[in-house]
Amino acid sequence: MVPVDSYYIVSLETAREIVDQLSPAIVIPMHYKTDKSHNKAYAEDLERFIKMFDKVKKIERNWLNIGSEDMKDESCLLLLEHTNSEF
Repeated sequence: MVPVDSYYIVSLETAREIVDQLSPAIVIPMHYKTDKSHNKAYAEDLERFIKMFDKVKKIERNWLNIGSEDMKDESCLLLLEHTNSEF
């Protein structure tokens, strides 16, 4: 999991550098604003971060089962459905 905030935590470029250094099979963004958020100031951060990846997969639920078949050579960005409207 990597923070996608660019204000309070790390820049998007630094977040991508962290991913490149760790070379994980799966990358899950966290700490980003969504269309359900009251403050949309950083909502564009997620879109910019998504564009930094060749492989992006949207998961239509807010949970995830990970198996060995999910562990590929190239990092894949997984977007889980955001269901919390409290932010």
